Amino acid sequence: MYASVEPSPRTRKMPEEHPRKPGTPGRLSRTAVTTETVVALSRWADEIGLYRAIHRSTHSPKTIEGRLPSLRHAAQYFEALGIAPQDVTRDHLMAYFDIEDERRRGAGPVVHWCNLRYFFDWLAGEYGIPSPMARLRRPKIKHTDAPHVFTAAERKAILGARASRSYLDLRDTAIIRLLGASGLRRAELLAMLRGDFDGRDS
Repeated sequence: MYASVEPSPRTRKMPEEHPRKPGTPGRLSRTAVTTETVVALSRWADEIGLYRAIHRSTHSPKTIEGRLPSLRHAAQYFEALGIAPQDVTRDHLMAYFDIEDERRRGAGPVVHWCNLRYFFDWLAGEYGIPSPMARLRRPKIKHTDAPHVFTAAERKAILGARASRSYLDLRDTAIIRLLGASGLRRAELLAMLRGDFDGRDS
């Protein structure tokens, strides 16, 4: 869809047509569809599409696609308030993140914050305006939601259950030891091929 989109110049000016009133941040209720809402919706779609098209050539496609859910969620929030992306202020984001921090767990708020920081820093360069993320503090990981860490006795019991020399037990032992020693995610381990492993250089 965005394959033919050309990168916009870094000095692009903010569009002056469709003047709008600034939205009021806060918890959303059912919002009437207004001209400002329609304009904001179209501009969020355009900017996210352009961001995606430009950065897919310089970043891993998985990285960019992984950021899109955060951008679309924020877009939905600000569209309902009639706020276009280049009009988002620090106060708007503070109200938004206050809501998000209540519903996201573990590292979720940090990941969401980082995804939006990359987008708004890029957008600020596009329009030649300060980034609304510039002075926002990065949230902390909620350690109360940290996953269970196996004890030494539990690790020994797990490996002991795969102590035979059969192919499946040897395979499972290799998987368990690799996960424990490397910190790989499950998806990363499942995507590994034999050619990805270099026994000489570890």
